[in-house]
Amino acid sequence: MGRLFGLVLSLLGGIAFGLGAFSLLTVPEAGWISAQGAEAVGTAILPGLALWFAAWIAFALDALQRDLDALRQETAVVGNTLNRFVKQVEAAQTRPNPNATRRS
Repeated sequence: MGRLFGLVLSLLGGIAFGLGAFSLLTVPEAGWISAQGAEAVGTAILPGLALWFAAWIAFALDALQRDLDALRQETAVVGNTLNRFVKQVEAAQTRPNPNATRRS
C-alpha cells in the first residue's frame, strides 16, 4: 500500500512541480500563456514539492517496514534454533551418562 500511495503522490507532485517550474521559466509575453496564467500555474510549485517529498517519505517508510519485517523473521528463526538447542542440552543433562563408571 505504501508503494502505491508513494507512486501516486510522486506522479502528482512531479506534474504539479513540472507545470509550475515550466510556467515560471517561460516568458508570459511569448503569447501562449498570460501573466495571470503563469502566476496561477507557478503557485503549483510548492504543493508539487510537498507531494513529491511526501511520496519519497512514503517510499522510505515502506522500505523501512519491509526491512523490519525481515529482521523480525530472522530473529524468530534464531530464537527457535536457540530454543531447540536449550531443550537438547536440558534433555542431555537429565538422562544418565552411559560412559560414567559405577563405583560400588
